[in-house]
Amino acid sequence: MNKFINSEVLAKSMITRAVGERGQIVLPKKERDRLGLHKGTSVVFVSQSEGVLIKPEVDPQAWLEEFLDVPRTKKALTPKQMKKAILEGR
Repeated sequence: MNKFINSEVLAKSMITRAVGERGQIVLPKKERDRLGLHKGTSVVFVSQSEGVLIKPEVDPQAWLEEFLDVPRTKKALTPKQMKKAILEGR
């Protein structure tokens, strides 16, 4: 194992599960609760060189509003206002 990886930390963060007959994997309740995953929640599978990352699907509109911190009640900015905000570094 890589000498820069703390094996105790790695062991605490790893969860091992067997793949079922139909390809299903059960995520422990503690992890589902931590991630806010409930029955019917969509998840995204992201292929990476060392495996697959599984994470909750994000609603693009909600993500964008949170990212920009723009409540739905505000009027949309005009292109001129957007340019001004960009130039001001907001």
